[in-house]
Amino acid sequence: MIEITLRAGSLEATETDALVVLAPSGAQSADSFGAGAIDAILGGLIGRLLNAGDFTGKAEQVAVLYPPESAAFKRVVLVGTGNGYVPLAERVRRAAAVAGKCAQDVGAKHVAICGLPDPVEATTTAVAEGLIAWPVHVRQHEVEGGGSEQD
Repeated sequence: MIEITLRAGSLEATETDALVVLAPSGAQSADSFGAGAIDAILGGLIGRLLNAGDFTGKAEQVAVLYPPESAAFKRVVLVGTGNGYVPLAERVRRAAAVAGKCAQDVGAKHVAICGLPDPVEATTTAVAEGLIAWPVHVRQHEVEGGGSEQD
């Protein structure tokens, strides 16, 4: 069974087997989809992939990246969400399904997902729906400052 973490805020210090980063089509930098700090840990690798055109963010495109051993996460799974021609929730749902399969393929037991576009509530639901076909454990956690988050 794979455990998935959906958490608001930064995930660069999250200990996980696979840190999934959802990236939209046409993004020019990791900062544009909330992954600037993760890219910094990777030494700018995401930015270089984007600038070289090797990763475009097209729907279901995947790049598996490995951080330095000092990083809390073992790998980054960069998944493209595509463009605006398909409704946002469907793009996120598809990307989550691709991420789930990739996580399974690399033997990840715990996966954290970041880069969820607004509205986060709707995209969180789409992630859960995309992962429904995979053996996933979803937990509720208390968020710092009140409220709850999906883990």
